Order: sequence, then C-alpha cells, then structure tokens
Amino acid sequence: MSVGMRRAAVVATLVLALLVGGVLAAGTGSSRATADRGPDGLAAVAGVLQRMGYTLEPLRLGLHVLSRKDPGLLFIVSPPGLLAWPALTEADGTRLVEWVARGGTVILAQDRPSPLLLEVGVDIDPLGLPRSVEGTRPAVAARPGSWTLHSPLSIEGRATLDVDPGFSPLYAVHGEVVAAERALGAGRIVVLADPSVLGNSALGRGGNLEFVAAVAHAALGASGVVYFDDLHAGGGDAHGVVAYARRAGGGPALLLLAALVLLGLWRLGAREASAVRPRPNPPMLGGAEHVRALAGLYERADLGRHALDVTSRRFRRAVESRAGIPWELDRLDRWLDEELGPAAARDFARVRAAFGHLFSVEEPETEAVLATARLAARFEARWLARRGGERGGV
Repeated sequence: MSVGMRRAAVVATLVLALLVGGVLAAGTGSSRATADRGPDGLAAVAGVLQRMGYTLEPLRLGLHVLSRKDPGLLFIVSPPGLLAWPALTEADGTRLVEWVARGGTVILAQDRPSPLLLEVGVDIDPLGLPRSVEGTRPAVAARPGSWTLHSPLSIEGRATLDVDPGFSPLYAVHGEVVAAERALGAGRIVVLADPSVLGNSALGRGGNLEFVAAVAHAALGASGVVYFDDLHAGGGDAHGVVAYARRAGGGPALLLLAALVLLGLWRLGAREASAVRPRPNPPMLGGAEHVRALAGLYERADLGRHALDVTSRRFRRAVESRAGIPWELDRLDRWLDEELGPAAARDFARVRAAFGHLFSVEEPETEAVLATARLAARFEARWLARRGGERGGV
C-alpha cells in the first residue's frame, strides 16, 4: 500500500472514530430542547414563558418552516457536547434573516462558529476567555438599557463574540463581549456566547431569568408565540436509529461493529511494502509572483470586484479595530489627526480615495486593484501595527 493510501486510511480511521463516538453519545437525553429536564435543557425557560402567557411552539423540523411562521420570539441554542448535528447552514441563516426582517426576534445562544452566524455577521472564538476556577463568572452590562438593568448574567463558558459594526454589545467579561444585539429590518437579533445561560440549572442564577423575561416582553409584549429550534438544540437525537437501538439494548452491538470497522481500517493502513520516497515539492514562487498569479486567477474568473470588496472590507475592519470606533468618516478623520497625526490622515485619505475610485469603475483593472491593496497594506504596517504611530510625521 502506498504512503498516500496509508495516510488516507489513518485519516479515515480518526474521522470514523469521531463520528461513531458522536453518534453513540447521541440520544442519551442530554440536549437543550424544551422537553429536556436535565441541567442543560430548556424546559425551565419554556415553562416560565408559558406562565407569562406566551404560546410555545417547538420547531422539531428545523428552520426551513420559518417562511410559514408569523413573527415572534425564536430561541436557537447549540446542543451540549463537541458535535452539533444537524449543523446550522448558510441557507438556515438566509431563512432566519428574512424572518427577522419581517418582525421576528431571535436569541442565538451559540458557543461554536457556524455558517448561520457568519450570515448574520457574527463570529465566535470558543476559547476567548480563560478557564474559570469558580466554574461561573459574572457578565456585566456593557451599556445601559432596558435589557441590562438587572443583575449581571451568570455564565459558564469561555466563548466570546466577534461581531460586525452593526451590533451593539450588551454584556462583557473582562472587556470581552459575550452578548450583543442588532436591529434588522423590523426585528432584532440577540447573540449569547454561552448557551448554558438558558439551561435549567443556570436560569435562576444572576440576572439570567430577568434577561430572558425582558427580551420576551420587548419582542412580544403581553402575548405572542415563542418558537424553540429543538432540532438544532439536540432534540432530534431521541429519534435516530442509534437511539432506538440503544433503547432496545443494541448499544453493545453497535460498539462491537464500530470496533470491527476501525480494526479493518487499521489493517488496511499497515505497511505491506517498502516505503516509497516522495518526490520533492517544487519551490514555491516568491511573494510578488504569488500575488500576481492570484490576481490573474481573480481576473480570469471575473472576480476582480470580489477581490476589491474583500480588500476593502479587511482594511475597514483593521482601521475600526485600531481606532475602536465604527466606520464613520468624520469621527475617523478626527481620530487620525488627533491620535496618529496629520501624516496618517493624509495617507488614509489617499487610501480612501483609491478605493473610492475603483468602486466607481465598472470593471477595475487588476493592476489598479493590486496597487490599492499595496497602498492599504503600507498604511496598516506604518500606522496600525504600532501603538501610537508617528505623530506629526511627514
């Protein structure tokens, strides 16, 4: 067996082991569905909202039914454990954005990245906070508001949020945002980086319950419908083949089958011939040649406008991150002049003018896009990479 085949067999073995472990761990009743009364379940949240007079509707088939649902309050909570199945997709994000724009409010309690979160403008760092010795920690209000007037949230997780400028922070831990919200059309998106805030065991801690009640009242008033995405919260685990087999006493048989499959893959990966020395990899092109080759690919694929959008967005985020303020040109101009000096303000104006010229062109030339990208990179290297820059330089 060749080296490539052995490596493929090893990778397949590891992937299968992870999948089998995740599948066999499913269906045990550990989920964040409304029917789960364990420590991670949402039965307590559902019960409180029902007693407040709201109508509950679990979505056991996922988010593709949102187009047929009236606006209300929707909970989308990631399940416990390492694997989330079925995964939240970009199509789910599109459906969710359309539903929120019609007037819905969604609470996204997620501790792992997903295409849905990227679609609404959120990225997650699962290990953004250091591990807590106490097990829980308070998340204090990042700004005053009707949703943040109660006690601090009590969180357990370590995830933090990286959100688009349209989001406003709600709660933070040591300066790291763990809850944020934004208006979208007629509705609103609320993101929590720690799903355990809504769990049965944590709802009574800190201001967790008051926060949920405040969001529900702001979204629905005195009456309305509360939806729970039970499918993506792990509620579908109890209806799979593995779950039925476990209830019928077939768990040991499944474990034995998985062990036989893994043993077969390991045997296929055993060395049966002398190792073949791999061919040396050709040297990579230099930096300039690599950039030009990549630009050529964009040009031949008619993606020049896409390359310009990506470069402009990256530059904008770099400036906002360094300045600590949103992309408002009047405020940025004042910040550049006061903090970095007139030279930085002039360089920034040149970069902004270059991007503005290219965006006004129907099909920007590749060399012009490259020149503008280099101009933006030089600005970042000179003014954003150091603390304070060269105030008053020429």
